[in-house]
Amino acid sequence: MAFSSWLSRLRSSSKNIYNNLRASSSFHNHTTQNPHHFADVFSSESSAKPVMSWASSLLPMAIAVSAGSVALYVETNPSLCDASNVDVRGVGFGGKGSTEYVVKGSHNDVPRELIDELKAICQDNLTMDYDERYFHGKPQNSFHKAVNIPDVVVFPRSEQEVSEIVKSCNKHKVPIVPYGGATSIEGHTLSPNGGVCIDMLLMKRVKSLHVEDMDVVVEPGIGWMELNEYLEPYGLFFPLDPGPGATIGGMCATRCSGSLAVRYGTMRDNVISLKVVLANGDVVKTGTRARKSAAGYDLTRLMIGSEGTLGVITEVTLRLQKIPQFSVVAMCNFPSIKDAADVAIATMLSGIQVSRVELLDEVQVKAVNIANGKNFPEVPTLMFEFIGTEAYSHEQTLIVQKIALEHNGSDFVFAEDSEAKEELWKIRKEALWACFAMEPSFEAMISDVCVPLSHLAELISRSKQELDASPLVCTVIAHAGDGNFHTVILFDPNKEEHRREAERLNQFMVYTALSMEGTCTGEHGVGTGKMKVGILKIDLRSQIIFGEIEIPRIGPNRTPFCRLQKIWSTEAQRMTHDNSRLSCVCGRYEAHAEYISFISSCPREYDGSIFRSNEIDFNIPVINDASVNWKDCLYDKNHDLYLRLYKPASTVTSTRLPIIYYIHGGGFCFGSRTWPNCHNCCLRLSSGLNAVVIMPDYRLAPEHRLPAAIDDVLGAVKWLQGQAASEDCDAWLSGGEADFDRVFLVGDSSGGNIAHHMAVRFGAGSTELAPVRVRGYVLLAPFFGGIVRTRSEAEGPYEAILNLDLLDRFWRLSIPVGDTRDHPLANPFGPASPSLEPVALDPILIIVGGNEMMKDRIEDYARRLKELRKEIDYVEIEGKQHGFFTNEPYSEVANEVVQVIKRFMIENSN
Repeated sequence: MAFSSWLSRLRSSSKNIYNNLRASSSFHNHTTQNPHHFADVFSSESSAKPVMSWASSLLPMAIAVSAGSVALYVETNPSLCDASNVDVRGVGFGGKGSTEYVVKGSHNDVPRELIDELKAICQDNLTMDYDERYFHGKPQNSFHKAVNIPDVVVFPRSEQEVSEIVKSCNKHKVPIVPYGGATSIEGHTLSPNGGVCIDMLLMKRVKSLHVEDMDVVVEPGIGWMELNEYLEPYGLFFPLDPGPGATIGGMCATRCSGSLAVRYGTMRDNVISLKVVLANGDVVKTGTRARKSAAGYDLTRLMIGSEGTLGVITEVTLRLQKIPQFSVVAMCNFPSIKDAADVAIATMLSGIQVSRVELLDEVQVKAVNIANGKNFPEVPTLMFEFIGTEAYSHEQTLIVQKIALEHNGSDFVFAEDSEAKEELWKIRKEALWACFAMEPSFEAMISDVCVPLSHLAELISRSKQELDASPLVCTVIAHAGDGNFHTVILFDPNKEEHRREAERLNQFMVYTALSMEGTCTGEHGVGTGKMKVGILKIDLRSQIIFGEIEIPRIGPNRTPFCRLQKIWSTEAQRMTHDNSRLSCVCGRYEAHAEYISFISSCPREYDGSIFRSNEIDFNIPVINDASVNWKDCLYDKNHDLYLRLYKPASTVTSTRLPIIYYIHGGGFCFGSRTWPNCHNCCLRLSSGLNAVVIMPDYRLAPEHRLPAAIDDVLGAVKWLQGQAASEDCDAWLSGGEADFDRVFLVGDSSGGNIAHHMAVRFGAGSTELAPVRVRGYVLLAPFFGGIVRTRSEAEGPYEAILNLDLLDRFWRLSIPVGDTRDHPLANPFGPASPSLEPVALDPILIIVGGNEMMKDRIEDYARRLKELRKEIDYVEIEGKQHGFFTNEPYSEVANEVVQVIKRFMIENSN
């Protein structure tokens, strides 16, 4: 019932050409192949000399195919590219999350010459019918939409036709979107810039089968279910089993897996070689049929999972398996989802080679009962499949039954005959469609996180706490044998509060998985839906290598990845770092005592009388963010210093709110909690991170030179400690709403410098502020100096706000009279600066604009700390100048920065 209902959702009507093209096929809902088209990154004048055949094919891809979106001008339909059926009322544009799920794009004219060339190539296998284009521009199983749809849909029949189509699009600078069956759920097949959609439907032949070698060569349009029907008489099958209708080309493009991945691996492990048409029309074969090869780059793995950003797959050589002699399907119930996850982990550790281990929570089982008229116990349930000989399968079943009983399992049942197995397994296969039986008019946001197996139980348990507390209907489905689990979050797309709550839940699981050394997507791919994460965990050395190569950015939906240009992470070294931290504990207090003594010895002197005007003409308006309340509090009577408290007007979580200290910038010489840019920034942090934000003022130079500002911020943090310990605590912090155990210091520019000194002052795991606990520090373009100029300081780039003379002036006014820019408060690694090697630091996130004059100095600071084995994350935002976040906190790039900070906070809240 649920499956047929789902099929009816796919398409309500079809034009004749569509029916004619699909007349020979039993399936027309195939997995996305190569879903992304090419972005407007390089202008038409861009060029590059070829170095090698592969590289020379990539660069023309960006130059020739990425000149922007396309639109076909026809007098009878001047808005041919508009997706008029997309209801965008009350929906934001940008595609960064559920609250902005309509992906924006530009719209250019398609040359008539291109249409004529495509007609000559494809003959009748081309359509410009609106319904067909709309169908191809809207993913079948995703709530994501785009403002535009393809201008033309073509149906090539051969690799040669694909090559000619791509060459024509290359010549006319028109984006392309390869298209499989559109069963992907992350909006892969959207065409936000219009262009040419290349539907691979007609390329579905089995080109050759090699039974003795157990491999098969196929075209990309064939579905995995069709392929297995073809292979069954030969006693072979292709083991990956994603959603019904998935095609081999799309499965390669998204690096999919399925329930059998625990036994046979993912698409990466089951593809031997590929043939790919690159963006200039060249055809590349990535390997031979040999089962292994050490000859050069592994181009096959490069293409697997590239999601259409590197080329169009036209041929796939697949590894096959023998159909098992015997199989047993078993099912067991558990009182809690943690018990079920623990059994899955214990089963894998026992050495039993199960072919499937699937987990359904009680809500998902309820959905199955509603959709199929069943009466299964609505409790967390594990499903297993054992394969092999009959004796071996029975032995495996008994061992797992024993493991389940040891973890509170009950109602262990298993089936051996085909009908009973099919009936049991149907529960899992139709799980997604069964969910819609609970809320037929809702959309589904589906998470796809994956973690190391040992973290699965913790991840699911923590996620379930959030899901159960949510007003939305949420189900859990997990490939429990390989650490991959999905949550189906049902929400009403017409209700803003639903979209925000769905996005919050999804982000919670994503960032929790990342904090456990996992990934935001185990098998669904990035597409449109996962772009908002924008975080790649890349080894530092690899990042340096790739940072020296001009990588073409091909795919308008991938802009956020290009914007986050450099990311360093120490997660791969976390255990080593923790060990080194232990070795430093004994010496930490001595090192901190030395540092505190040094700060205390710095002179606190004045530099004459300074007049500061309060009548400043700001060009930045104050944001009226009604979602956040704020007020001012006196925290230092001696110096008449105030701080400003921000708190969300309403919360969407039952957990206590983290606390963020925001330390404003201004070169230590200006800035205030009352300035619009600082105020707006705190509003954004409070609403975006669902946190209490505290912004203290501090004494300014030159009247109060360093370390006055550092002293004041230290006093502001200790004010919070006093509030936490006081019975007369401020009402905004009392009542259990604020979490004194989760405090983060965020400093911008000179505030970032102060945050660094706070990190050194307190060290890692300090109890000095108890019951307040600082978990980490975020340094936004920290203001550091030095006598020796860095390259970016000496040569630019030019900035609208800062120049070298202004930087030097700030330092002359801020540091003690007579000292230089190598003063330890200006240069953490100056010749007279205390060594940071013995100092254990809490985690630090550093964010800097790629066009900042101080970029090289900040990058050097991050690298040195990393070399000292400190826990450092470094993010460089491409093309941005100093103050890009503080001065425009509600911009698109600022939203990405908020997500990066949120991930950092989640990682360091345990």
